[in-house]
Amino acid sequence: MIKARQQKNRFFIIYFLNILLGLFKSFLQNTNPVPNENIVLSAGFIIQFFKQKLRKQLYRINNNAQKTRFKIEPGFNI
Repeated sequence: MIKARQQKNRFFIIYFLNILLGLFKSFLQNTNPVPNENIVLSAGFIIQFFKQKLRKQLYRINNNAQKTRFKIEPGFNI
């Protein structure tokens, strides 16, 4: 179970780094300041993905905190 989770996390890290590398290459190739459509789409996808990850972690923190005396409220809107 833990190994599978580590492999999944490793996969997402590698996937994320590949997308970042692609973004970097395309920014180097494009001299015009207006980014390509696929750059904007992949950047949006990255942001959405990490928002979901963060939201899940906040819910997990909140659920664990409700079991104890303290409740952790996220201080920002996602």
